[in-house]
Amino acid sequence: MPKPPTISISQLGQDATTLEVQLKDARLRRHLSAETVASRAGISRHTLSRIKLGSSSVTMGNCFHLFAVLGLEKDIHDVARDNIVGRRLQDAGCGMVAAAPGAEANRCLNRRKVKLTSVDKIC
Repeated sequence: MPKPPTISISQLGQDATTLEVQLKDARLRRHLSAETVASRAGISRHTLSRIKLGSSSVTMGNCFHLFAVLGLEKDIHDVARDNIVGRRLQDAGCGMVAAAPGAEANRCLNRRKVKLTSVDKIC
């Protein structure tokens, strides 16, 4: 089975810029230097920069350490809270299709006559 394509935040354009700005703002609001944040998170300055830029080579653990240092660890729980597409797939009985590429999930929804809005489209 072929490996699914890796999508980094930097490939998503504006989202990477938004993440970078938000993390910098969170750091500056706490009057912390980048060196201090990196040190407290147990990561290098280079890793901190890669997290801000949305590099796909950064581990989730490094991200969680950074979020904890900035007091953002509780925000992680909101990441997939209102997963409208996932709920529609579940309600339509599409099973594990949500982990498949978007075309397969859309075919499953079409077979079950479930409509998605343009905002809900998968991949």
